[in-house]
Amino acid sequence: MVNSASLLANLWPLSPAKQIRIGNGDHLAAIANGTLQIRDTTFANALLVPKLASNLVSVYATPFGYCWDFAQNQATLYDEQSALLTAHKINDLYVVKASYTTISRQTALIQ
Repeated sequence: MVNSASLLANLWPLSPAKQIRIGNGDHLAAIANGTLQIRDTTFANALLVPKLASNLVSVYATPFGYCWDFAQNQATLYDEQSALLTAHKINDLYVVKASYTTISRQTALIQ
């Protein structure tokens, strides 16, 4: 789930909007879905939730061939060769913060 349409390709509006229950029990509207690309990793059906405070990546939705490593207060997504992103634990939730990171000599915005 992401809070900015600029992070998604192939946006498709959801009509009606899908209600997403968040950690505190409240509901937020997912207004579209699309494709989230992080380096060579494609997450299909990523939801656009504009009022989401932080972007979230589902471990369950991780494509085949990638894996998560949970250690201390962080979780790192790996492909067969390198780390793709790291989420930090905040209040019992692993959150991908907006930051610039260098990955294999390429710069990517992870937001």
